[in-house]
Amino acid sequence: MKIFHFVLCMTLFPALGMCAKQSAAGPRSTTITYELYSWNKASEGWCFSILTMTDRAKSPEEIFAKQQTLCGVASLKQRISKMSRGTELVWMRNPYEGTAIKGTESVAWPPKEIMNEVKKFAGTRAVKVVW
Repeated sequence: MKIFHFVLCMTLFPALGMCAKQSAAGPRSTTITYELYSWNKASEGWCFSILTMTDRAKSPEEIFAKQQTLCGVASLKQRISKMSRGTELVWMRNPYEGTAIKGTESVAWPPKEIMNEVKKFAGTRAVKVVW
């Protein structure tokens, strides 16, 4: 019987130790990734839309949907400030560049100064911006 208890303890204690290590590390977080699109609107300056990352090119209707549109860098920063820590924003180029897809020709990156300003701001919120 003593041998049985010894074997039982030797197999259970390492497993319990591994469980304790995992719970001490806290819950694992999943990185949420979004696509960031930008275009320059003559009347409103730089506008942006943030869409969930997928494995397909977004349609012009999705990119320019009014409910998704943020105009002005301040509006973009405000939206970024509400994102979870660890979120990733991928600043997209025109997904249809060089094709005849009407409506997407205005999708473009803003000047590097704006991109760097947004990236720096996002970094203060633990949001990663890549392009």
